[in-house]
Amino acid sequence: MSKFRKRCQFFSTVVLRLNDIVGKQLRCSNILPGTCPENSLIFREALMLGLPHHLVLSNVQHRIKIQGNNYVDMKELVSDLFTPKDMKNQEVPMETNQLEDVLMMNTPVVKKALRLGVPPHLIKPKETPPNIPGVLVNGNIQNQNRYKVICQTYGSTKNNPSGRWYLTVYDTVNRIPVFSAYKFSGKKAGGRASDGWKIEPQLEDGADQNDKYMKPEEQGKSYNRQAMNADYESIKAEYNRGHLLPVSYTVNDPEKISTFTLTNAVPQVISFNGNSWGHMEQCMYYIMFYYINERQMNCFVVVGAKPSAQASSRASSVGSRRASSVGSSRASAGGSRRASSVDSPRASVQSRVNIPSVMWSAFYCNNAQSSIAAAHWGKNEKVNSKTLLVMQTLENLRNIQGIDAFPGTTPTAFDINDINNKKVKQNVNNKCRFQ
Repeated sequence: MSKFRKRCQFFSTVVLRLNDIVGKQLRCSNILPGTCPENSLIFREALMLGLPHHLVLSNVQHRIKIQGNNYVDMKELVSDLFTPKDMKNQEVPMETNQLEDVLMMNTPVVKKALRLGVPPHLIKPKETPPNIPGVLVNGNIQNQNRYKVICQTYGSTKNNPSGRWYLTVYDTVNRIPVFSAYKFSGKKAGGRASDGWKIEPQLEDGADQNDKYMKPEEQGKSYNRQAMNADYESIKAEYNRGHLLPVSYTVNDPEKISTFTLTNAVPQVISFNGNSWGHMEQCMYYIMFYYINERQMNCFVVVGAKPSAQASSRASSVGSRRASSVGSSRASAGGSRRASSVDSPRASVQSRVNIPSVMWSAFYCNNAQSSIAAAHWGKNEKVNSKTLLVMQTLENLRNIQGIDAFPGTTPTAFDINDINNKKVKQNVNNKCRFQ
């Protein structure tokens, strides 16, 4: 089990544990003399599919006791495991809407489980988070002191008593997120709820690691391993607090408010945020909403930022500076900026926060029959109101930007002609640009 997964453990008894099966020694039940159902081929195949051990065992034992023989057809076992009520398109318990579910892969095991009739909300696929060179490779954080995994937690609802809504990997040196990952619900969102921008107490040295809830800044206190509101105040003439996971993708108030944490935001050029990037977010919303509600797919989105080449080493020299005083955090812009505008946008290093050079986003939708995906990226620089980002493939995102958003998948590239709803197609065409 990777350290990346250990950082975010979730305790849902109905979620399948594909990875936990490997290496575990099966114990034989003596419920029937001379019978060991756990050694049967059907039992072991069920475990390889990720079906819950205790449910499979109880059903197999019951079958042998009543009929005198074991299952020979996996579909029959799956049918007995899950009642018709379970098979319906239920609302996914938000407890499972976390690391592995957010980054659900279209693996052969998952596809086979779906074909056999295992309810999608019970499938916990192989964990394959994005591959980002130098940050996250094959599910392992490369520098665990610098890059921190955050289960973004705020409030709670009946369907999500833990209050965990999405996941972020955060760079405590550049003080910006690497990416945020989310399972899109496919439900229409309401208004824009906000309770002010928050910070993550758990990131600070010596902090209580059990304190997982985002909170408002404490007045007069400095936070050395994450951004503060004062950092954005010092650059607000040029940059917004740009969401990675947009509030427009969320549904209820606690979930919406959870997006207003500075660990889910980067300094984003105002015109870029409000125009081409905003159009792209709406485009992806229309597409994912369509595939969930018209094609009964699961959809996942990962949004990230590439830090600029501006010297992040300044963090060590200004990290102890009190950012609560905006005036004292100002530095000479002329002597602090890099000459290149390619790797380093017109970054005001009056702030302690890195100004990203590029922002990227990718979605992935799948069901038992097919999978669809696409990606976007753009330079974090001024644009005009009519600029639209070009839709790209996951392969291009990997080859050009070096980011493998959904490793191990082979989805079909999104095609506008795959959308049969005229209104949705028109909305997508208005917000997306195709090559």
